[in-house]
Amino acid sequence: MRGNDTDPYPQQTLVLKQAYPIYCDVYFGKDPNRPQMNKVTLGNGVSTVALNSINFPNFGTLANNVTYYWFVDCHDSSHIPVIIPGEEWSFYVNDNFPPVVNAGPDQITWGLPKVINLDGTVSDDGLPTPPALTYLWERIAGPATAVISPNNTVDTSVTITERGDYQFRLTANDGAAQTSDTVQIVVGTDACDASHIDTGNAYNAGDQNEDCLVDIDDLKALIVDAWLNCTDTLDNCGN
Repeated sequence: MRGNDTDPYPQQTLVLKQAYPIYCDVYFGKDPNRPQMNKVTLGNGVSTVALNSINFPNFGTLANNVTYYWFVDCHDSSHIPVIIPGEEWSFYVNDNFPPVVNAGPDQITWGLPKVINLDGTVSDDGLPTPPALTYLWERIAGPATAVISPNNTVDTSVTITERGDYQFRLTANDGAAQTSDTVQIVVGTDACDASHIDTGNAYNAGDQNEDCLVDIDDLKALIVDAWLNCTDTLDNCGN
């Protein structure tokens, strides 16, 4: 049998259209204007490109404290070529890490006046370039009579003329970021005094002269020196 014009299922012809590739242009630079940027064209099916000085000779080596921009424009090479512009993207480069600061170990000492060394240490990553490290020592606790001289070096000294619990702060600044650390220094008139300033503990009730030792001197101060002293202001203890 042959088909005719009334055949409800006439022979069908399937026409396959040619596939057209899509490729993309990647723009990268410091100025978000394509003519001032480097461009790399990615072939059909390629979706990544390395960010280096080979692909982007003017901008592939990133500089610190700079904002970079990129666009991805895609081309549809069908019958009517179409450019699909990409959105603007950006990132800011900040490789600088703040200095690492150590104000030194806490100290307990005695005897006045006292000159005490402040032994700080500072390390930095060398950024920003050129590095411009500055230092500052400050008293943040304790009597204001303490004198730091000089106060703008890593290692210095402080002259203390009053007993007390002191704190000193060392700050290092690299021009873009700063870090601080503190050190505690306890200074007493003697070792006994310094130990009680450090711990904050009260003296023994029997330690009348507060020399950290209960002995005959405390007995004398507590009893002997006041032996038969009358505190009766009305009858004078019957005398």
